[in-house]
Amino acid sequence: MMFSERQRKIFKWTGYPIFAFICFLFFMVTTLPYDKMQDKLIGYARDQLKLNVEIEELSGAFPLGVVAKGITLDSDVDREKRGLPIEIGYLKIKAGLLSSLMGWNKMDISAEIFGGEIDGTVAVDASGEQMKIELEINELKLEEINYFKSMFPELPIKGKMSSDIDLEWNSKKLKESKGKLSFKISKGTIGPGKWQVDLPLIRTGDLEAAFSIADGKMLVDSYVHSSPDMQSDMNGDFMLGSTFGLWRPNINYRFKLSEDLVNKNEIFKLGLSMIQNAKGKNDFYYFSLRGSMQMPRWQPNRGLAAAFDKADKSKAEPADKKSERKRPAATRPAIGKPGADGKTARPASKATPRKTPPRRSPLKERQRPERSTAESPERRETPEPPEAPERQNDEAPNPMIEEKQVQEPAEEEEIIEEAVEEEPVEEAAPEEEENQEEEPAEANGDSVTEEDNQAEEENAAEEE
Repeated sequence: MMFSERQRKIFKWTGYPIFAFICFLFFMVTTLPYDKMQDKLIGYARDQLKLNVEIEELSGAFPLGVVAKGITLDSDVDREKRGLPIEIGYLKIKAGLLSSLMGWNKMDISAEIFGGEIDGTVAVDASGEQMKIELEINELKLEEINYFKSMFPELPIKGKMSSDIDLEWNSKKLKESKGKLSFKISKGTIGPGKWQVDLPLIRTGDLEAAFSIADGKMLVDSYVHSSPDMQSDMNGDFMLGSTFGLWRPNINYRFKLSEDLVNKNEIFKLGLSMIQNAKGKNDFYYFSLRGSMQMPRWQPNRGLAAAFDKADKSKAEPADKKSERKRPAATRPAIGKPGADGKTARPASKATPRKTPPRRSPLKERQRPERSTAESPERRETPEPPEAPERQNDEAPNPMIEEKQVQEPAEEEEIIEEAVEEEPVEEAAPEEEENQEEEPAEANGDSVTEEDNQAEEENAAEEE
């Protein structure tokens, strides 16, 4: 591949400086007097941090970093409170070049400590007020943390702790601090040992918690703890302070011990009998944590049961809504094919007509006027009294009622057709009424003639 004259000039004026800078870093890392650097670090820790530092080996890490092995931190001041001594098997620190140009002192950290690992970055601005921390902690052994050993020297605490930290901290403006923290303890146990009294083995099991920092508070987002020997739950928040001891908790806490653990150990029966005022629903014991982290106040408060029930209900509601959204819709059988019930589905485009039973008119309206005796021979033999025509006139059908009966359709699809066929019926209705009124008059004439004929026949029979 051939380069143009312009490209060669660009490579010449950019390549040489880059190559020279790489060579400078390489020889600087390999030729630095790490023995003198080690003495400087030890002196700084002793004078500024009040720590006694021992380092077995110190070397460089490319491009700008330090690798230390066999580190021991100890102190003669506040040794137990600070959890000293601390032993670090491996520590690697690298400085960020680009971040330093932007006013931040950024360091990439990788360490092997307490039987686990820590990886991440820590950045501090030039003023030292703001910090950005991104750390991942993997399976630190609690039994190797000297802080717990100093707090409970005769009570062994075991388990593995993991944590994720993503935090932006401002020591001057705490309300501008934000971030998230989570930690997990797996296979935890306490005892057997002695802490004021003899304690048996307590299996604390697994514990997971998540917190979020915003608006000057650290909120408890989730807290799940369950084991064969005990259960616990927590909600609330912490008001932030410039130091951890000045944090002000507003925490609600509850716990419950298993019946098997209580029945086998009299010490737990005695202890629980002394806090019966904290016992609430489902054998849980409720407490509130107030004051400050430097001087915390635990207060029994069985009234917190309602707050925990409300929190449990709010957690269950989203799950119910999701299950409702995932509920499968009712399926219909294919058109022309029998479904599960043996019925064949009809096309959805054409609605099935609804059949309504015909409405029957009252008994009085359903009576019809009788025909004249001229059409029925039986009527001639048994003539009706003269009042019959008036009764027939009273019982004459109402043509408006018949119209309503005719207009009521049996099916929804035939409404328009029946309405068209009913128009001539409405016009002929008055004629039927006139004919029905004239028929009784004829019936009256026929009945009079029949009476005269019968009277003449009786007179002839008497003369004979």
